Amino acid sequence: MQRVVEVWSADVPNMLFYSSVLGFFGALIFHKKISKQRLSIILAVTIWMTIVLTVQRVAPWPRVWLFLLPLYLIIASAGAVAVIKKIIPSKMLVPLVIVLALLTPALRYSNRLQWANHQPGEISNIEQATLFLQDYLVPDDLVIASTPVRIIFEYYFKLHDIPEIYLPPRDTDTIQEGQSIVVVIHTGYQSTIENVLDIREVLPQTDLDTAMLIYDQRKIRIYRVSSQ
Repeated sequence: MQRVVEVWSADVPNMLFYSSVLGFFGALIFHKKISKQRLSIILAVTIWMTIVLTVQRVAPWPRVWLFLLPLYLIIASAGAVAVIKKIIPSKMLVPLVIVLALLTPALRYSNRLQWANHQPGEISNIEQATLFLQDYLVPDDLVIASTPVRIIFEYYFKLHDIPEIYLPPRDTDTIQEGQSIVVVIHTGYQSTIENVLDIREVLPQTDLDTAMLIYDQRKIRIYRVSSQ
């Protein structure tokens, strides 16, 4: 389930993510006050997931659990409201909601830039790696990287007019028959080839035994991997 958490929290401001976790547990604590149901839906889902995983014995891809994300957000929101009502006077609730609504877009944008602002040297490294890929990539190559490194690479690919087909802007990757895979990892995030391919949901389509290091500068490593 660690992969599910990584997918659900990717590119989400830390404050919003931890607020949702707080709200989720708040829903557990104040269940009787926010729901007329005797049995918490959280408990019902937990029992169902335990049975499914026990029978299947193999954890499915993170995207399989996406149908639970709206339910999680609804529960977390209800729990957050219950917690807020406990600690904030009712007359302050409306102004607080307005402020949070105005701050949310800014928090999302700042989260995208946080990594870049705090690690300017790493940006230079990524641009150097981008220039290497500009000369290295050939037709049918697919570049695979995970957040937050992927976001910076997308920026530099556009800046240096590298065709989008090499790094498509999507949540998961799809390997076509005959494609070669170029995997980018950032050692500062303890990334590995297997980890990045797993997050992008293409691990079963690759042959890790063919991995060959083609670029290694500071914390950026790039590998070429054959598809199966």
